[in-house]
Amino acid sequence: METITITRYNGTPAHRTLTLCPCRRTDIDALLSLQAEICAGLVDPALFFPTSRQDFNRYFTQKEQLWCLWDHDALAACAILLYPGTDEENYGHFLGVPAAELPLWGNLDTIFVSAAYRGNGLQQTLISLCEKQRRPETVGFGCTVAPNNLPSLNNFLTMGYSVHSQLPMYGGLDRFLLYKRFPVNTAPPFGR
Repeated sequence: METITITRYNGTPAHRTLTLCPCRRTDIDALLSLQAEICAGLVDPALFFPTSRQDFNRYFTQKEQLWCLWDHDALAACAILLYPGTDEENYGHFLGVPAAELPLWGNLDTIFVSAAYRGNGLQQTLISLCEKQRRPETVGFGCTVAPNNLPSLNNFLTMGYSVHSQLPMYGGLDRFLLYKRFPVNTAPPFGR
């Protein structure tokens, strides 16, 4: 487990240490609760499309990569990295990735941060973590961001992602489709 020190909590200066670790199936209730907290605080509910309990269960069954940042017993943030292969949910389809290359692409599906912990660069920290922990054969990630979610959009652009297109997704919600290609064979061995 890795620790991350933050300097802001609830918008005020604070020194706190968060613990980064893989999420477990037993964390699903905390994940759903944090998503509900985030959704309740949104002025525009189209900014965030929450993951369902069913999908969380599926991700754990398929051994996808889910990372949690904990402040003792409080969940501060989560990142979900999926490898959908040739399934239609692979963002590579929308990016025009050749069919033979689809299994080499990951979906940086969701990153969500509790409002109390925002302003500490945690989204960029989790993006970087997912990139470092990607499968060695991964050649790129796709992700989506609501066009008016400027903090998230700017974080992805800062991390080297490019906007590919704007299209309706998740039942008609407007989204930018972003991507980032990686040099081949630059990922560390999986699990580090």
